Amino acid sequence: MELTDAQKKIVDTAGNLIVRASAGTGKTHTMVAKIAKEIYENRDHRVIAAITFTIKAAREIKERLSVDTTGHFIGTNNSFAIEEVIKPFMKDAYGVQFDCEMTTDYSLKFDNYEEGLNFISENCTLGSYEDNNKNFIFELALKILRKSEVARLYLQAKYFKIYVDEYQDCDTEMNEFFMYLTDSLNIDLFIVGDDKQSLYTWRGANPEAFKSIMGKSNFEKKIMVDNFRSNKQIQNYSNLLFEETASLYDQQASLENIILLNCTEQDWIEKIKSFWDADKSSALLRFSNSNAKSAADILCAHDMDFKFIPKAPIEDISNDAGWLYYAIAQYLLVCNSTIFTC
Repeated sequence: MELTDAQKKIVDTAGNLIVRASAGTGKTHTMVAKIAKEIYENRDHRVIAAITFTIKAAREIKERLSVDTTGHFIGTNNSFAIEEVIKPFMKDAYGVQFDCEMTTDYSLKFDNYEEGLNFISENCTLGSYEDNNKNFIFELALKILRKSEVARLYLQAKYFKIYVDEYQDCDTEMNEFFMYLTDSLNIDLFIVGDDKQSLYTWRGANPEAFKSIMGKSNFEKKIMVDNFRSNKQIQNYSNLLFEETASLYDQQASLENIILLNCTEQDWIEKIKSFWDADKSSALLRFSNSNAKSAADILCAHDMDFKFIPKAPIEDISNDAGWLYYAIAQYLLVCNSTIFTC
């Protein structure tokens, strides 16, 4: 797919750059093109880090890159903090008692920072805070960077650019960590996200952090507005929800692709049923897993074939062997199966 003029400007912009891009605007395509160009043009020993929230997203970036990524880091936020800062430099920052082969198990919870440090020294295992709004991994990584000069020199010598996707879902500790990398270590950042799309405020995501970077003088700012995935009527509807995107409204002659139903708990099923077509694909999105399951059961009871799709249980495995279980599950899948049925 060719780059649009707006996407080309993003790819060609050097230095710190933050891009506001909603779903369907080609942000992954643009980021991959930018990574490939900057890897190709780099003429020294340094590499890039492309950081995402999920293993799946990191894998997609790596598969779509047409350049050699050997030596470059492409992985999740947590894996970057753990593998590039915590494991190699915790001994330097906190002493020889932390010179051990660390594992990770996020099901292990503690109440405060000192308790987390003690747990590592006694069990060689990284855990997480009981409070979902606090991030132990990134608090620890930033404190290590501030304590360890060799850790700072290592990152400065290794990375010339760090790309962070879905930045609106970063929490306060993540944002402080990434801002330290650029403001104190002078490592260029490419940040992409949309503060209106934050999904994880329940576990501490801070979309205001993304908005604050839009005001930083050391960042160029770009916005991607062309949507390649969504119907124009749906785009209009969503754009009118926000003052900053209202000007993108584009009058359409036909309005048949959006139907507004005023439903109650008692009549929603009958109103949806009047539009049901068994020969077409449909999806019902609900707020929670339990709500989605009960809704799917109700729909099936009214002869509408819906299937509840939960988060894959394998995604709850948070220890160091998680990648192995995931790889085995993928290997065992057949073409008409999914990871949910493993």
